[in-house]
Amino acid sequence: MRALIIKDLLNLKSYFKQLIFIYGFYLVFSLMGVWDISFFISIATLLGAMMFISTMSYDEMSRWDAFAISSPISRKDLVTSKYLLMLLSLLGNTGFSLLIGIPIMLIQDSLALSELLAYTGIITLVITTGFSIILYLAFKVGIEKARIAMMAVFLVPTALIFILGKNMNQLGISIKNINWEQMWPALAAGAALTTIVVILVTYCLSVKTVQKKEY
Repeated sequence: MRALIIKDLLNLKSYFKQLIFIYGFYLVFSLMGVWDISFFISIATLLGAMMFISTMSYDEMSRWDAFAISSPISRKDLVTSKYLLMLLSLLGNTGFSLLIGIPIMLIQDSLALSELLAYTGIITLVITTGFSIILYLAFKVGIEKARIAMMAVFLVPTALIFILGKNMNQLGISIKNINWEQMWPALAAGAALTTIVVILVTYCLSVKTVQKKEY
């Protein structure tokens, strides 16, 4: 298992160089006040998720899976390593962005730690949920088709939230009357539970897909 993850990390050596450049670009504009530091954290978390997508492309181009199943590596290990890589890259990039973002906010005297952590947590849960679905689709239909589906995975929920927000008054719901402080613990727990369920379900589906797949 560890060897599979190391193999993917070695494939990402050139990606890490690009990542540093992109980090620097968004960080400079955040320091200049063009963007809020929370935007930098969002981008860093998203880039972390994109890392494992690149490894899927490398594997598909080199027909790695066909070679791997002819070795002692089990099909389940192929799936497990990708899910672990996804979680490691997401958490790693999120943690790294916080290590950069918090000192900057302290220097700017604009640190609201609870709000920053809450925002980071929401972004991480949303991206993890979305990319768990995309990872399953990559195993099911291939990485290129999964890339196309990526837009739908994120745009459809965004569009639904936008439409709901526009029609809340007609539904008799007022945002101003909602006590967000009381609802926050329940919403956070619900979001975390949803993410865990999605990861487990897509993981099980991915394992079944790969076990039946002919390479």
